[in-house]
This record gives sequence, C-alpha cells and structure tokens, in this order.
Amino acid sequence: MTDHTSAIAPRVDLDALSAHFLRLFLSLDEKDQNVALALYRSLSQGHPVSAAALARAVRLPEDDVVKRLSGWPGVYYDKSRHVIGFWGLTIMPMPHRLLSDGIALYAWCAWDTLFLPELIGGTLDVESTCRGTGQAVRLTATPTGVHQADSAEVVLSFLIPDSDRMNADVIASFCHYVHFFRSPQAALPWLAEHRDSFLLSLADAYALGRRINSARYDESLLRRTEVSTNGFFPPSARLHVEHRFVFAMHLIQLQIAQPTNGLFPHDFPTFRERERGQILCKYLKRLVGRGGFEPPTNRLKVGGP
Repeated sequence: MTDHTSAIAPRVDLDALSAHFLRLFLSLDEKDQNVALALYRSLSQGHPVSAAALARAVRLPEDDVVKRLSGWPGVYYDKSRHVIGFWGLTIMPMPHRLLSDGIALYAWCAWDTLFLPELIGGTLDVESTCRGTGQAVRLTATPTGVHQADSAEVVLSFLIPDSDRMNADVIASFCHYVHFFRSPQAALPWLAEHRDSFLLSLADAYALGRRINSARYDESLLRRTEVSTNGFFPPSARLHVEHRFVFAMHLIQLQIAQPTNGLFPHDFPTFRERERGQILCKYLKRLVGRGGFEPPTNRLKVGGP
C-alpha cells in the first residue's frame, strides 16, 4: 500500500468487515443479551458490578449469571470478583476517557467509544488523544450518531483481528491498534509501521458498530433500558424506558407535596418537604434517557505498540 491515505473507509466493505467480526464474537441467546446489556448499563454507573446485583437486574439465579460470565472472554474483575471491565467498557483509567452524565468511564479502544452509547442507553462525551500528534481528540457519541467531533477530519486506525489472538486477549491483539487520529495525514507514520492497519472514517466506524450491535442484540432489548432506582423506590417501582418520562413528569408536577393517591406502591414514601422533593426531581430528570445503577481491580493493560 503506497498511498496510505487511500486506506480510508471508502475502500472498506462494511458488510464484509461486520461479517468478519460477527464470526469472531460470541453468539448470544436472549438471556445472554439481557445479561450483557444489564452489565453494560450497570457498569456505566461507574462502580464495580457484583454477580448478585446483576442477577437481580436480569431476574436470573446468581449461579446462572456467574456461569455465563465465566464462559465469556473479555470480562475483568476486581479482587472481590466484581466486574470492572466488560467488552469495551471499564471503570479503570485508560487513554480513551468517557463522561456519561457526569460519571467518568473509560473505553478500551477508539472504536468502543462509538458503539457503547447504544449499549448503555446514553450519551458519551469522549476525550482521547491523537496517536500521531499527541493532540486532543474530542467528540460526543450518542445512540444515534456522532456530534461535535474535534477535529472534523478525525479517523480511526483499524485492524482485522485474528480469531485465536482476539479471544485470548482482545485488548493486546486488537484494542492496542485501534486509535484516533486528527486527520489521515497524522496517521501516516502509524500506517507505515503497522502494515496490517488501515483507516476508517468516523462515520463508517460508527456505522460498523451499529451494524454489529443490531446483529448481536434484539432491537427490543436495545431500546428497553431498565432503571434501577438505587434505593429510592422499592423493586416493584422499576420502570422501563417508555415509562420513565411520564413517571418523572408526574412527580415534578406533584412537587412531592401531595399524597401519591395510589400512583406508587403502598410502601412508596410520601415526600412533603419541598427541599427533598426538589432533590428527587433532579434525580429523576437525570434518569430520563438513561438506565441502570449499581455501587477498581484486575488490571487492564493500557500500553500497546
């Protein structure tokens, strides 16, 4: 490949590329999908996730959840066997920094930052570094697209991974080769040193992630984000995404100063103090458009070639 700028996405067959990755990735049944998405959304709250909490979230026996997790590559634990890293997302510091509703998270590679928003059900403000120049790369990734990319020419280095190496250590064999560059020109030295690498445009990298998400997860599961209320409400008050906005608006209109009149279960507390009501309303507003809650430390490798 003599003209490295020609390695940008238009030469890449996204159908073939997504098919290759789908052959590498585990096939997930419906319970697997529920566990994976619940784990993503719990981990996105910035805390380690226990098997017990995950089992409660998906309403499966804990030993069932433990068995599934133990059979999956790319699951990282702390000393208490709580999950701290999972399939592209971690709460341990790594070069690709994410901010999700004020919560600091991290991605294993540049591509992860683009497909994670759909899986966690929220927006990610991404801050990383151009591998070629050392300058900052910033963008906002949502479940529907990428916005406010700085610079507008941002591209990603990419690699077609080997199946055995990827399953043995996805971070070392794949993630360490997938970086942001502020422009195709900034990537030329990297491409010269890594002959198997090529570039993807930001748009095509995002589209590739969406294709793989859609193939691996049922559409209804991707669109259904269940809210854990972190102790504010009893378990029976958990809401699916389609109910959250109405629920929050009801409380805000009530100003938490009126009895709930049967709107909530009998053990739901009646808040009569305006100050507590305002705090709860702020909390509920944060839940609109988000999902999941659970309270770093198998070490994830941060380096790379």
